[in-house]
Amino acid sequence: MNNILIDGFMIVLLLMAIVFCWRLNKRLQGMKQIGGDLQPFLRHFSTYIGKISQQIDTLREAADQGHNGLSEKIPRAASLKDDLDILLEHSEKISTRLDILIGKAQQIEKRLHQTVELATRGRYQPLSSPTTHGYGEQDSVQPIHHQPEQEPQVHSFVRDFPIDRNLLSTLRGLR
Repeated sequence: MNNILIDGFMIVLLLMAIVFCWRLNKRLQGMKQIGGDLQPFLRHFSTYIGKISQQIDTLREAADQGHNGLSEKIPRAASLKDDLDILLEHSEKISTRLDILIGKAQQIEKRLHQTVELATRGRYQPLSSPTTHGYGEQDSVQPIHHQPEQEPQVHSFVRDFPIDRNLLSTLRGLR
């Protein structure tokens, strides 16, 4: 009876081994099918790797050339930047000075027009002692009441001052 039990146990083990081998065979066939599907990709994989490595080498060469080119031009660019900073600083100073001068020129132009207008109407006469304002101009005229029997007195500065129309229009354009 022991033999029958051992034989039965062996039959069960053999059946289990057959089922296991059958399942393993199915899995191996599935893997072969997947391998067949991957085979075209695997055939071209080495050519893809070769092309990628060539592109990487090309990119490295381009990066090295760009780095060398930039290394040569950086000192020159820094020098040009310094020069431009100096020019910008000077241009700002000149701009400020021009703004001040334009303001003064507008004040002078306004006073000149007032003086010329008053001179043509005969409403002022020269001062005996000119007064000086803080910005260097001298006030050489004072208003008077017009007397028709007298010819209006005009200061020699106004009478002899040649008015350049182009200069006045240029000064007006700077406003």
